[in-house]
Amino acid sequence: MKYLLILLFFISGFAYTETVEHKNILSQLVRHYNASDYQNIFALYSSDMKTAVPLTNNNDYFVGLKSQNGDIKTVELSGSLGISTSNYKAVFENSIFSIKLTLNKDRKIKGLKITPFIEQSKKQTIKPASNKINKIETFLNEKQLNIIFDHSLLFPNNTQISFAFIKDSTVQYFGLMRKNDELIVIDNHNKVFEIGSITKVFTATILANFVNNEKLTLNDTIDNYLGIKFKNNAQISFKELASHHSGLPRMPSNFATFITDANNPFKGYGVDQLTEYLERELTLDDKPFNYSNIGAGLLGYTLSKISNKSYQQLLDEVVFKPFDMLNSTTDRKTIEPLLIKGLNANGEVTLNWDLNVLSGAGSILSTVEDLAKFARAQFDQTNKDLALTRRETNSAGSKSIGLGWFINKKLSGNDIYEHNGGTGGYRSAMLVIPKIQEAIIILSNVSAFNQNNRHIDNLAYDLMKTL
Repeated sequence: MKYLLILLFFISGFAYTETVEHKNILSQLVRHYNASDYQNIFALYSSDMKTAVPLTNNNDYFVGLKSQNGDIKTVELSGSLGISTSNYKAVFENSIFSIKLTLNKDRKIKGLKITPFIEQSKKQTIKPASNKINKIETFLNEKQLNIIFDHSLLFPNNTQISFAFIKDSTVQYFGLMRKNDELIVIDNHNKVFEIGSITKVFTATILANFVNNEKLTLNDTIDNYLGIKFKNNAQISFKELASHHSGLPRMPSNFATFITDANNPFKGYGVDQLTEYLERELTLDDKPFNYSNIGAGLLGYTLSKISNKSYQQLLDEVVFKPFDMLNSTTDRKTIEPLLIKGLNANGEVTLNWDLNVLSGAGSILSTVEDLAKFARAQFDQTNKDLALTRRETNSAGSKSIGLGWFINKKLSGNDIYEHNGGTGGYRSAMLVIPKIQEAIIILSNVSAFNQNNRHIDNLAYDLMKTL
């Protein structure tokens, strides 16, 4: 599942002293931010910046930033980078951030990066846990280790991060644990984490299997299979569900009513509650793209109804067993000895999530070892089910979308198939480039509610650039 973006944009800048122009623009930015006047912040951007960050995205970002961190109280120069770029330490009501501001020759903002402020004295060193795993470090170069280090600084103690690096079908693993404010190298490639919304790719893979076996077509509507009379006789196709173009909201409107434990919010939402929503409260937005957890959950539920099998049975038959994913499941009891405990936003152990009827949206637990097998399977061009999931169906903001996968066409000369995930105790990211047989997989027990959780996504992309 997707949550608030903390990192806004990445830019590069040059030079060595702060300018009057920087002070002036920063002053305006702070004033507009504190007044919740985000449209005037947008007006400070260069034309290229406005294209890269549309107004609605800009406004959504700053609304989220302010709801979590409050107004900006003070700003001070923390590292002058001259006529192009300046760095500032910004003290918000609830947090301290670094603001990196880059201007073009017309004194417009061409780059803005807002990240948690890090005192240089807090930097630690990555240390091996034992001589036994020293050799695991050797395949990572200094640049890669620095990238991992920089993105991991602000995570709480007992954080674990598990990596799989795939290049030319060769898989290498790396693991870290934060302990006593140090990053320690460990071997956790076969440890289990919740993968959150990466589950949606697996739900879409089951759909592709059904299509290829002529059990249904992508344009069939699900009401024909569920036997439920949708409100206003709404019709939703399988393709729309798998590509987030159904018009369904992110969550059903009656979801909050049935939350009995905020630390395990989906547990009380079952078939009866879903049916009630579809029959009495269903409304469809006319936006072309609307990321929807209810949509993916409904897709998984519908496929289970069609086959008269549980979602777990379908995963076993279509994905887990064919790809030898031995430690992947929706049933925690079967992998309990391997499970890494999730941490909440404060770094405390929290409950795992039970997604109930919406399992297709985010219920899978897995390892980087298993997900590497699934990633490598994407390189097999003869696998019709996986090929169908990667076939472009619709647009999704600045990206395209297949069935489950988001397709990034702008950051590489090759299509990057991606998905991330987040639950109350975990954050994950998966990037796959079938054409050149490369992939990065990251699993962690960093909460999706941790304000620094987005570093997991950024870490995946930064590492992908080094392969």
